[in-house]
Amino acid sequence: MKRTAAVAIALLVGLLILVGLRFVPGRQDSSADQAVGSRPNILFILTDDMRASDLHYMPNTRNLLEKHGEKFTNARVTRSLCCPSRATILRGQYVHNHKVWTNVSPSGGFWRFYDRGLENSTIATWLDDAGYDTVLIGKYLNPYGLDRDGNYAPSTYVPPGWDRWYVWEGIYRGTQLKYDINENGRIVTYYRSETHDTDLYAQTAEHFIRQTAGGRPLFMHLSPNAPHDPAYFAPRHANEFSNTPLPKPPSFNENAISDKPTWVSNRPLLTSTDVQHLTKFYGDRLRALKSVDEMVGRLVDALKDTGELSNTYIFFTSDNGIYLGEHRLTHKGAAYNASPHVPLLVRGPGVPQGVTRSEIVLNNDLAPTFADLGGAKVPSFVDGRSLEPLLTTSSPAPSWRTSFLVEHRRSQEEQEDVRIIPNYDAVRTSRYNYVEYPTTGEKELYDLKTDPYELANIYESAPPTLLSDLKTKLGALKSCAGAECKKAEDGR
Repeated sequence: MKRTAAVAIALLVGLLILVGLRFVPGRQDSSADQAVGSRPNILFILTDDMRASDLHYMPNTRNLLEKHGEKFTNARVTRSLCCPSRATILRGQYVHNHKVWTNVSPSGGFWRFYDRGLENSTIATWLDDAGYDTVLIGKYLNPYGLDRDGNYAPSTYVPPGWDRWYVWEGIYRGTQLKYDINENGRIVTYYRSETHDTDLYAQTAEHFIRQTAGGRPLFMHLSPNAPHDPAYFAPRHANEFSNTPLPKPPSFNENAISDKPTWVSNRPLLTSTDVQHLTKFYGDRLRALKSVDEMVGRLVDALKDTGELSNTYIFFTSDNGIYLGEHRLTHKGAAYNASPHVPLLVRGPGVPQGVTRSEIVLNNDLAPTFADLGGAKVPSFVDGRSLEPLLTTSSPAPSWRTSFLVEHRRSQEEQEDVRIIPNYDAVRTSRYNYVEYPTTGEKELYDLKTDPYELANIYESAPPTLLSDLKTKLGALKSCAGAECKKAEDGR
């Protein structure tokens, strides 16, 4: 019997190598196995710098997830920068509580997360302890795979809680654009000319789904690099979206910005060359997302083929959005709409189909939601709340947050477009966006009902009672922790 099993495993590994996937068995979970089928699988797809509006160009994602589940139109992140948002997703905390403020050391990045011991309690450890088979495929935390000085230093390190680990080493190398993947502690090099990274992640995820079906419940964190700058796309998509125009909402290349804070009002108008570059970048982003859209179809098919689709929650979102010329901005990190606004689609057991929801939901909510669905204990330090009440009915939630915090801390180590933004704290409600810049004393207030593109800063003319209320909300939010954050968000 042992010889038969060994031969079977050898044949399986050989087959996977032939198809291009170097599968290495991961660490075995020491927790007791749960009854097969007793709890749902959770597939979490996290894109990188994707705008909510980009969903329009992803037919598979819309047909398979949006039409068969819920679309959250008011999904936001509480720090619109990659690593801080990803740390929030892993821990369910506002940034002022996990303190991973930026993408790079010493104020942020992977090393900040590691040094603070935050990896010892994440959604991976919670679900792993609860008996889930946990796997991360794709991007982890910036700049995993680089040393503390930003030099390339491929790592074989695998954080606690992850049974399987297929993680990008954080950089494309050389003129041939090689990239390395840590495959369960073994560094494997790929070439983009042969294997596009999104395709590799899709292939890895599909094989894992097919091979583990019927076993322990699965939590898969699947994180492609797309459509992050430089928005690498597969050669087969090179001719698509060539004539797709750059979106130009009323805030695009905003002309009258004297009411904006100095860091914005000092920015020059975008030139025709700038607009040309943004148009090309926008097309490249959509081309990069084509591979993600194909991946969604591929994974839904794998779940269907293995009989797991009806017992699997699929979450699709992004770590943050990005500006493409709104208010003359071309990066991310500010408090204006496009950067904190992200897509969020959810499909799964009991989730109403074809429903659009307007409740304010945050990246803070993902970890406690996954834990809730998987029957894992949620630590008291978590600031977010489970979305489970919103996933079982199409009716409005009886009680839900009415406000939330967006925060930013600048760092000299960050790239210039983020570094120029002064520190700020902002409270956003369903109607207002109120921003305070403590280092400059400047303030902004926008009425999102009458001014959804945030063109007119009405702080100077706003009623004192409104300002007092928003300042009180902001004061409670920017220092809250755990259960106090829920009270502050609810106005209690």
